[in-house]
Amino acid sequence: MGTGTKWEVGYLKVKTTTDKETSDILYANGRMQVPVRVYIKAIKKGMTERFYLTQSELDTIKLVDYDDTANILSGGWTYSDEANDFNITLSLATSTASVALYTRASLEGGEVKAEVKQDDDNAQFKEYWVSTTKVENKKIAASIKQSDGKTITSHSTTFDSCVTLTGKQPITYTTDNITVTREDTADGDYQFEWQSAGNGNWYDSRKHWDQDNYYISTNAYTLKKADIHTYDHTGSQNGNQSDTGLAHCYGYKAADDKNLKLSFIWDFGKETTKAAGLYREATITDWFTSCGRKAHAKIDIKVNQKKNALCLTRLAIDCPDTIWGTQWSYYGCWFQLYDIYGNIGTFSASFSKDHNLIEIKNTNN
Repeated sequence: MGTGTKWEVGYLKVKTTTDKETSDILYANGRMQVPVRVYIKAIKKGMTERFYLTQSELDTIKLVDYDDTANILSGGWTYSDEANDFNITLSLATSTASVALYTRASLEGGEVKAEVKQDDDNAQFKEYWVSTTKVENKKIAASIKQSDGKTITSHSTTFDSCVTLTGKQPITYTTDNITVTREDTADGDYQFEWQSAGNGNWYDSRKHWDQDNYYISTNAYTLKKADIHTYDHTGSQNGNQSDTGLAHCYGYKAADDKNLKLSFIWDFGKETTKAAGLYREATITDWFTSCGRKAHAKIDIKVNQKKNALCLTRLAIDCPDTIWGTQWSYYGCWFQLYDIYGNIGTFSASFSKDHNLIEIKNTNN
């Protein structure tokens, strides 16, 4: 190989990685990708001797519209030489081993390591990942510029090869095709210190707390990931109370001014333990006397116990006194769910009037 060598295309073919190698199906959501491979054999110009292209030369291969090869693939169709983490095949039964490997890696969250397979008498190939937002059939060809500057396509008098990709109507998730599961997760008690109005002494007591987790999953296909928005990220962004135990909280409400209800939305992921709630000191008036109160209401709770589901939590903290200060809520809290093929749904996370229940509503445009 040498950069000064003149070469020309001796073989050019476009294939999918399905069994038939001529077609594939993908959801037209702009995120699902399917692989398209362009196989090429170059020869030294005017000779039959094989010439192996460098990687940089292979990278100049373009995917084009079969019916108009002067145009790079466009009009809602895009391609990249990098794969994302969504599944690439709608049917394992009709996929090749390499596609099954990609899909299995995606399902298991592993690294994609496809076996590099030389095809057609050791032709070199360039692999691209194609996505679309169009519900249609698209015939895709390939083109490359030879060392003499001439553009060669796979739709010509010399070569005739293309693949047909079908953009399928994407799924939009709504409250009709997701599952919201509420569970009574845990309860217990926390330390509550109170000062007597009679003698000024401090006493310990125990007050009740209760945790309900809500799990949201997608019905058509397994939930792949979730993006969450508009909540207190750190526990000190709400403008009122500051405590790390309020991180991921979007609702802080005591409807009766005593019994606090906290609403949390958690990052999609593995089971973990969170210190949720807060330590709160306050002074109340009891029998015309100022008395102190200390609520040690930061509680270790478990979240994300269910796989492939977004977790939200309602944490109820009982209290006999008005100590919680200014109440607040992020009424614009929202999230997006993505299934394994990149289909999405957009929802708001809110709560009942008394904040005792978490409510999920559609916000798709």
